[in-house]
Amino acid sequence: MFGTEASRERWTLRVAIFATAVALAAAFFTHQHWKSSDRAVDVAEQARKEANHQADLRQLDDANLKTTREDAASALAEQIKRTDQASALTKQIAEAARKNTSTASQALSVSERAYLGVAGITIYCPVCEQPENIRAPPSHPKSITSETKLKAIATH
Repeated sequence: MFGTEASRERWTLRVAIFATAVALAAAFFTHQHWKSSDRAVDVAEQARKEANHQADLRQLDDANLKTTREDAASALAEQIKRTDQASALTKQIAEAARKNTSTASQALSVSERAYLGVAGITIYCPVCEQPENIRAPPSHPKSITSETKLKAIATH
């Protein structure tokens, strides 16, 4: 491998080029790290300035809140207004609940009625005992009650 002088020089040149490439890569990453740390310092400085500004604004707000009675009076008036609105909304909700209850009771009474199938009208006959003749709507699987079964037996 290193048999001749020219061969050793070529290997020395290859190693030197590789070392230069590694040094350039290290210099690049070092430069990027410095830029990143400079950005972090700038962000921290900006955050410090913003925090000081916010603290100053809070002090001004606190001074204004302590010295003005009009703000307290308007806040009280606004609170009374919101309370009145909440009361009106509560009345509307109660009325909606009453309507909902009425609708639910009507739906219950409708769901307890016997159901007759539309396609090939069949009526449940307890003497036949054929469950495939029972046609119940999918939303009310128990729509045929025992009372309707007794009526069917009496009329059969």
